[in-house]
Amino acid sequence: DGLPAIEGALVVVDLLWVYHEQQGGSHRQDGGVVPQVGEFAELMFRHAENGKVLLRLLEVDSNSHRGATMRLLRRLFSALPSRMGPLFLSDPNAVASILQGLAGPSALRQEALAVLLLLSSPDNPDLQSILVFQEVVETLLGFVEHAMTERVAQPPDDPEQAEAWAQRRAAEEAEV
Repeated sequence: DGLPAIEGALVVVDLLWVYHEQQGGSHRQDGGVVPQVGEFAELMFRHAENGKVLLRLLEVDSNSHRGATMRLLRRLFSALPSRMGPLFLSDPNAVASILQGLAGPSALRQEALAVLLLLSSPDNPDLQSILVFQEVVETLLGFVEHAMTERVAQPPDDPEQAEAWAQRRAAEEAEV
């Protein structure tokens, strides 16, 4: 229903973030000053009910929305680390939502991994405990094992290697 509007809003916020990174502190034509990224991040954080709206967006059933939300959370985390740690501690489902991103498409996985790296930094001992409790390490190892299995399941590009690969696979299947 409202997903296109959310998508549009996340795209605009993404563009505004880049604008503030590039133009922050410079003077506008009307004589005003473009806020620095930190000021923009603080404004975003406050207008998103202290970030709670963004955590709810992680539960939307759309990989592109979840990826855009994770990108924004990552940027906010970099700009406001002291505000983001408590935000994730306040919502028990937040870390689980990030972990679900590991099972998504490549772009979503990259955003999820980037957020997990921020969450697991030494500056966040309470979040580190939550990550251990939610078995993040096991989840990541499972993800790596799955990726390796997929990679092995695909034939090599070289025709000679592909033929040898196909023969090995046929022999393995005959054994089963």
